[in-house]
Amino acid sequence: MKFTTVKIAPAVLLLFSLCFFATAQERSQVAFRIPDRELIPEGIAFDPRAKVFYVGSTYQRKIVSVDEKGAMRDFTGEAQDGLLGVVGMKVDTKRRLLWAISSNAGSGMPGKGLGRDCLGCSAVFKYDLRTGKLVKKYALDNKPRVHFLNDLTITSRGDVFVTDSLTGDIYLITRTKDELELFTNLGEKAFPNGIDLSGDEKQLFVAAYGGVRLVNVSDKKIRTLNLPDGVSPVVIDGLYFYKGSLIAVQPFADRKKVVRYFLDKEAAVTKVEVIEAEHPLFIQPTTGVIVGKYFYYIANSQLQLFRSLYKPDGAYDRAKLLDVVVLRARL
Repeated sequence: MKFTTVKIAPAVLLLFSLCFFATAQERSQVAFRIPDRELIPEGIAFDPRAKVFYVGSTYQRKIVSVDEKGAMRDFTGEAQDGLLGVVGMKVDTKRRLLWAISSNAGSGMPGKGLGRDCLGCSAVFKYDLRTGKLVKKYALDNKPRVHFLNDLTITSRGDVFVTDSLTGDIYLITRTKDELELFTNLGEKAFPNGIDLSGDEKQLFVAAYGGVRLVNVSDKKIRTLNLPDGVSPVVIDGLYFYKGSLIAVQPFADRKKVVRYFLDKEAAVTKVEVIEAEHPLFIQPTTGVIVGKYFYYIANSQLQLFRSLYKPDGAYDRAKLLDVVVLRARL
C-alpha cells in the first residue's frame, strides 16, 4: 500500500474543533481541506474507531484518508486493484471494512487512464481497514447492459445494499452468500442514487427521480415518500437517515442545498429544514457522513466543472480547479 503524507497548514486543521463561529447565513464551517485540485471527489466515509475520514477520487481513481490531525495519505494507489472512478463509500466499523463503489462513466465522469472498452463497467470493493488490502471485488461488466453502481448502505449484520443509477436496480451483498445479487428494481427511469436504512432497518430510503422511494425490506414493496404541500421533489445525491429524519444533499436544485426532511410514523415528510443553502464554497456538493451530532460533507466536488474542462486528449486547465473542501454542520 502506497502512502503519501501531506502537511496541511494549521489554519485548516479544524477537523474536530468545537470552536466555530457561525454567521446567521452560514451554518456550515470548514472541517478540513485536501490540497489536491485534481482529486475530484464524490464519496466520503468515516471510521469512528480510528477517527479517520476516507475520500474517494473519481479522476485519480484512488482513496485518500485524513486523520484527526489533518494529515492526508493515500489509502490506495491510483487504479489499484482495478479501481475505476470512486463514488459511494461506507465504513463497517464492527468488521473493520471499507466498502467503496467504483464506476466508469466515460466523459460523464472522467477518470485517468480509463478507456471506452469498459465504459459502463462497475464494481464494489471491500477493503480491510487494518491492512489496506482488498478483501473482495464484486464486478459487473458492460454486457449485455451498462451499469453505474453509485451508493451503498450497510446493515448492522454487515449486509450491503447498492444502487445502480443506470438500470434502476438495487443489489444486495449478504455476509452469508457474499455475492452481488439483484434485490429489487425501482424502474428503468428511476435513476437511484443515495440510499440508507431506517433506524429499525425495516425500510430502505432511496433518492430517485421524482422523489425519495421507500422500499420495505421484507416484502420489497415500493412507494414514494409524501411531501408537504408546496414542496416539490428535486435531485438528491447523498441521502442519510438520522433520528427520524433524512439528511439530503441537493446539488442542482433552485439553490444548492443540504436539507433535513422530518418524517412521521408513516414515513411521510412533515417538515423540511434547510441546513445550508448556497454556501460560498459550494461547487456541486455531493455526499456526506454523519459523525455524532454533525454532518460532514463534500462542498466542492467540481464534477460538472471538471467534465466541462476535460478534453478528449486528456488535457484540462488545472488552474480553474480548487482544493477539496469538506464542510460540517451541526444537526
